[in-house]
Amino acid sequence: PAASRSAAAVARLQEMGAIVMGKTNMDCAATGLVGVRSAYGVCENALDRTLISGGSSSGSGVAVATGQVSFALGTDTAGSGRVPAALNNIVGLKASRGMISTDGLLPACRSLDCISVFAMTTRECQVVAGAAAGVGGGRGPDAWDRPNRELQLGPRLPDGPKAAFTFAVPSRRFLDFGSFGEAAAPRAESYRLAWDRSVEALKSVGGTCVEIDYAPFQEAAELLYQGPWVAERLAALRELLGADADAVHPVVRQIVEQGDKYSALQCFEASYRMRELKVAADAAMAAVGAHVLVTPTVGATYAIKDVLADPVALNTNLGRYTNHMNLLDLCGISVPTALAAEALPFGVTISAPAGHDAFICDVADRVHLASGLSAGATASAASAVAGAFQATGAFTGALPAGVETFEVAVCGAHMAGLALCWQLTERGGRFVRRARTAPRYRLVALDGMKPPRPGLIDAESGACIDLEIWE
Repeated sequence: PAASRSAAAVARLQEMGAIVMGKTNMDCAATGLVGVRSAYGVCENALDRTLISGGSSSGSGVAVATGQVSFALGTDTAGSGRVPAALNNIVGLKASRGMISTDGLLPACRSLDCISVFAMTTRECQVVAGAAAGVGGGRGPDAWDRPNRELQLGPRLPDGPKAAFTFAVPSRRFLDFGSFGEAAAPRAESYRLAWDRSVEALKSVGGTCVEIDYAPFQEAAELLYQGPWVAERLAALRELLGADADAVHPVVRQIVEQGDKYSALQCFEASYRMRELKVAADAAMAAVGAHVLVTPTVGATYAIKDVLADPVALNTNLGRYTNHMNLLDLCGISVPTALAAEALPFGVTISAPAGHDAFICDVADRVHLASGLSAGATASAASAVAGAFQATGAFTGALPAGVETFEVAVCGAHMAGLALCWQLTERGGRFVRRARTAPRYRLVALDGMKPPRPGLIDAESGACIDLEIWE
């Protein structure tokens, strides 16, 4: 049946002035990462029409990459908002699960589904996601929505071109670009080199690279389609399959009908295992002191004809670095970092625990603007697009919608780049501006403090002291 109202996220964006241009093509039932599983035809890549566009939100990615719209919404259960972004040279943000209401979104897996945002730059994604999430910090109308205040605000990168952060990457055994099948073999070496360049690019903007035990992330990714979460996809489509099975794409039908083979016992066992993997993944990140995890968004791409000939296996390959994200309650952003070859974009996904959306956007924005890449399939530089957007006044380093903030004045060791500044950044603090006190203060040395720091005292014979204002 035709929808009688817009989804909550769409309605919120319209209230903020967004103009809806139309609906886009996508893989049937949001089940696919390839963009070829649609009754409305195959969606071709924006840079090379012989290659897949990625999915499931294929049309959204291509519409942005070709400059038809400023931004687009998509889904993201297993990578649908990140894979098309990587393959079409744009940014795809999958915010923390439940931050943007899924009310009105046709479900794939209700417990995992997210609404994603596609745009040319990170800054645009941030503003759109904040508007779609709404204000006030309350819970949305869907049972799976989470109050924004429930999502812990993670740290922010301090201002400056090389603010330090630590990013974890999988060890080389998890980065075998030659393991994606014969159809990807001609591009495997180009992808490997693009990954290496991407790691160096992250280092060049202040990142320290550490290797991580990626095994729990990989096992979680494999469970999405090789475990009972397939039954949740069947639950979403059971009524339609019973009424008109032919309305569902045959490859999608083949996948979701496997959901019937799982028992309630297996569902509980898988749930317990996923909780164990979550603990292991968090411990792996903590063990190396990483702020974010960085992986390729995809380790390969394919010609449309190859995916049509081998629709399940090649699609599965594309989820190797994306399927775990919502199962482990992470937020993630896919951002272009290099060209693997002419008309062959390469992107990485930067992820962190739910609530750290602002931090992953800070890192993504920095590495993307330093890349020198064009935006999507256009001739415009991504940095120029971001600069023009910022000049409109719409971007101010926006925090997630609904997060209440206040300004604080700091001096001495808490100022940017000094010994105690970390106490601000780890609480989500963001530098706003420089300031000075009234001419009636002095700094005094505090005895026995480690690290050494001054104290600010009121003094009639004082002077103007340099301060910083942080949000």
